[in-house]
Amino acid sequence: MPAKDIQLTENMISRVDTKHLKGNRKLINDNFVQLVKSMVFLGFFDDSNKLDVKDSKGNMRSCLDAFGDLMAVRMRHTENDRDLVVMRHNFVLEN
Repeated sequence: MPAKDIQLTENMISRVDTKHLKGNRKLINDNFVQLVKSMVFLGFFDDSNKLDVKDSKGNMRSCLDAFGDLMAVRMRHTENDRDLVVMRHNFVLEN
């Protein structure tokens, strides 16, 4: 991985809240590895992907919106894909 991508990844990881992992270093490491793999899959580090950082009015867009653009391209459905919706209902009965 190029140095600029390593720096970008380290900066991103330093901002991730891992409190819910309760200091479990292996779990934290495994989650970070999966996060970086997902970013690679989505083309986050691909120099050919250019993100629009400003909206049509010239305002800065959120990181989530820019990341959503990458996801929309990589995860686009094709004519051969099928959608599936799964619903799960939990009921708690009290006397």
